[in-house]
Amino acid sequence: TLTVEGSGGIWDYAAEAAPWQEEAGQITEVKLSGSITRIGYGAFRNLSNLTRAELPDSLQEIGEDAFRGTGLAEIRIPDSVTVIGPRAFMETPLKKVTFGVGMESIGTQAFALCPQLETAEFSSNPIMLEHWDERIFTADEARNAPEKLTVYAKHGSYPWAYAAHYGINYALTGTLPTLGSGSCGQKMTWTLYINIVDKTYPPNKSQKIKKEKTK
Repeated sequence: TLTVEGSGGIWDYAAEAAPWQEEAGQITEVKLSGSITRIGYGAFRNLSNLTRAELPDSLQEIGEDAFRGTGLAEIRIPDSVTVIGPRAFMETPLKKVTFGVGMESIGTQAFALCPQLETAEFSSNPIMLEHWDERIFTADEARNAPEKLTVYAKHGSYPWAYAAHYGINYALTGTLPTLGSGSCGQKMTWTLYINIVDKTYPPNKSQKIKKEKTK
């Protein structure tokens, strides 16, 4: 197990290898603790035996190529994280990624070339993404996402609009908007939920939450 403790940001390793790379074959787990706020460029890149990463609630940014080429099968992004850099989890065997409520930016190809990816789960809260690259799940201009991928997101959120627009499987979370409800028997009630597929993308010019349509 590789443990990294302290405060502030882990350095970028774009031009040189991280100091633990010499023992790359021995690293199967990474634990970050303390008040670490940033994982630098390429910090854990190509640790192919790395299958588990424990991220602290103090973390705010996951840098470019941070976990690229690792053996991670699942990752939970803490609520404190606002930025995921380009190619951060590219070329990994990820099957599930769970995003926290704080996401503001996801870089290009952040989860590209992850053919086993099945679940991308976003918070039930509305996601206020300021920047969402159109190729976060793909490495090509055709934006061909993994075949088994399902995006779980709230109706009207940016991830939901993205999935609907590009034909990615999606499942709605949270409470669906309704058109009405009432009684229809002595011990019965009815509720009419809105169930629409809106292909509008992005949700609006500022790439924030799509507003519900009202009549």
